[in-house]
Amino acid sequence: MQDVGLLLVHDPQQNTPWLHTWAHGYPETVQVDVLTPAAHDEAVYTQWQQQIQAACTQLPTDQIALIAHGKGVAATLAWYDQLHMAQHRKVAAILLIAPIYADLMHGKMAEVAQRTRFTPKTALIFNRDDNPSCPPDWAQNQALVWQARPFPISHAQHRLHTDPNFEWGRILLQEMLL
Repeated sequence: MQDVGLLLVHDPQQNTPWLHTWAHGYPETVQVDVLTPAAHDEAVYTQWQQQIQAACTQLPTDQIALIAHGKGVAATLAWYDQLHMAQHRKVAAILLIAPIYADLMHGKMAEVAQRTRFTPKTALIFNRDDNPSCPPDWAQNQALVWQARPFPISHAQHRLHTDPNFEWGRILLQEMLL
């Protein structure tokens, strides 16, 4: 994985202590903190695209492994939706963690959430227990739409900041990059 840079698309409103483990666990890492929109409008959509694209240019690697969490999933969809096919090839793997249902149900983001198909290996990790911000049935359906492998996990497993869970995620990412 040395020739693959890690791009973390972070939702600053989420408690994600595991993010530091990921950020320090890879030699080439860039983190993007996505803005939280007051409304779902075109300006936020464009700003997300620009933020992630700028972060990609900071990685000195030929390929990118992307990990997005919470609102970061919506931002990733906005960015990926506008890429050209040649740019798609630069993305080697994507981990989408706990997307927020409400972020993907309004305006342009609702359209993007239904038309986006990821070409790299993609995993969608979500809480299999009842979770109103990311309902498991909806997440399972979105995994099919996005061509992602679904990983429903329990609430206890969802705490990705502990070492065993980081190791699980690291192994999953390595398998996806093979």
